[in-house]
Amino acid sequence: MTRFLLSALLFISTLVVNAKITGGEDFDKRCRHRLEKYNYNVTIEKATVEIENNMFLRENYTYRGYAKLLSGDFKGAIEDFNEVIKMDAKNSWQALLHRGYSYACQKNYFLAKADFQKFAANFPKDTNVYYYMGTIKFLENDFKGAIIEYDKQLLVNTKDIDCFYSRGESKMNQLYIRESLDDFSKVIEINPKSFEGYYGRGTARTKLQEYKLALKDFDKALVLMQEANSTPINRVKYSDSQPEAENVNGMQPEFLEIAYSIYNNRGNAKMDSKDYSNAILDFDEAIKINKNKTSAYNNRAICKVETGDLPGGYDDYCVLISLRPDSPEIYFNRGVVRLGLNDLKGAIEDYTESLKLNPKNGQVYYNRGKAKKQMRKMTEACEDFERAVSYGFKEFESGVTSGCK
Repeated sequence: MTRFLLSALLFISTLVVNAKITGGEDFDKRCRHRLEKYNYNVTIEKATVEIENNMFLRENYTYRGYAKLLSGDFKGAIEDFNEVIKMDAKNSWQALLHRGYSYACQKNYFLAKADFQKFAANFPKDTNVYYYMGTIKFLENDFKGAIIEYDKQLLVNTKDIDCFYSRGESKMNQLYIRESLDDFSKVIEINPKSFEGYYGRGTARTKLQEYKLALKDFDKALVLMQEANSTPINRVKYSDSQPEAENVNGMQPEFLEIAYSIYNNRGNAKMDSKDYSNAILDFDEAIKINKNKTSAYNNRAICKVETGDLPGGYDDYCVLISLRPDSPEIYFNRGVVRLGLNDLKGAIEDYTESLKLNPKNGQVYYNRGKAKKQMRKMTEACEDFERAVSYGFKEFESGVTSGCK
């Protein structure tokens, strides 16, 4: 039974490489730490007062646009940067760079790239613009193009940790795993306290099935991440009414994504090496950090099924369906578990829901046919077996179609 479950996990059963990108503002989450080097120490409110006092001084719009950008008001930021550029188009390079950043946060990559390219043409040795360009291409799944941009950045700064890390991610997405491992190792060489470097290298080593080395890297990543989490962060202030950052489960917001990913990927390494019980413990920790992400639930369900805890696997798939009701794979996986629990009616219901979402999956027809045959619904079972064949499924068990014409 488990063989069919594992072969069908098409949804989030692979490693999560990147801890930096999730949610709506992907570009901002990956790049904000570099943006903050331009900190002007002026809040939105203070800049607004200065504009009211002198609406022709472009620096005031620059400061307010920057503060709005940090606050997540990307539209407002663009409006202010436009004012700066209107006043002095020949000398408003920081406004141009920040406007490109704002466009990228809105996922208007066309306009963002136009601003970045114009900036790069005038400042080819800037330590951010190629990284920004590479990040856009990464988010567009143009991993080859991203690597080209990161290479440019590394010519400007040979010790740019962000570029080595992001280039490693890009190479991993192109399945150049050994090369990605080299980039993550370079991150560690430059900064031995980089928990992201150890995390990335652990992920690469898991893909290479070097599980012992991968687990050492993940363990080190957790230790270093916990050390960093215990150190107060000096956050840039963008508004006089800016709320205090709230910790979650004892973690500062900046570390939640990477902590989740380290636990989840360490669990993946244990799962791949068939240490299912200890993998479950890591997935438990990941879920404590974020109950709304699907990957750890999915992986924990696999491990529970492997250890014979079918009810536990069923519970995790129920949560997954509540989080992703549009996923045919999850319905199929829960159907397989329900079949293992001898809930034939429930299994058929889940297979049917899966087929509503993807009516061309031969394996689902095959499994539903088997369940119907067990319920002695031979006519319907044989129809499903025929559909399974028509959609390319060939792994029929011996004798399963006996009784069909």
